[in-house]
Amino acid sequence: RLEVLLDELRRSYDVTCAAGYSIEAAGDERSDAGALLDEAISAAGGADAVVMLVGLPGAAESEGFDRTHMDLPPDQLAVLAAVAAANPRVVTVVVNGSAVLLDDVVTHSAAVLEAWLGGQAAAGGIADVLSGAVNPSGRLAETIPHRLEDNPSHLSFPGDSQVVRYGEGIFVGYRGYDQSVRDVAFPF
Repeated sequence: RLEVLLDELRRSYDVTCAAGYSIEAAGDERSDAGALLDEAISAAGGADAVVMLVGLPGAAESEGFDRTHMDLPPDQLAVLAAVAAANPRVVTVVVNGSAVLLDDVVTHSAAVLEAWLGGQAAAGGIADVLSGAVNPSGRLAETIPHRLEDNPSHLSFPGDSQVVRYGEGIFVGYRGYDQSVRDVAFPF
């Protein structure tokens, strides 16, 4: 939860929080979206550094269905771009259960921390990484492609309502990228 992360960071830093966007309304038009964006830009402009959290809302990923894209919500990317224009010292924390495209995130970030869905202790772990108390050593749990179409399973996806064909055989994940000699955003 964001509140836990903020509490962790406030133990050592002067922290100002501005929402910037609403995770519940990702993709929806909101009457207060402009006010949230303005508040985030104002807070970023006056900060030594910015920690921006982006990620997938619960409705966008689940074990009960497959996603048809790897995109982060466009409203989050728009806020990230605006915040980075106000302050280029942006550390973006990505919170998601499965891979998302990061090229737009990297463009507007001085650093990126992939947090995945860390569970109950995630906030403390993220705070430890941001503060330098621990070093995650830059290891990822999976390869992050530049495009959905670069994914080894793309030609077999999405299947139909009853059958999913795993046509990539043993060339899943990094093996598929290695076999096809594809450039990736971030390797496994």
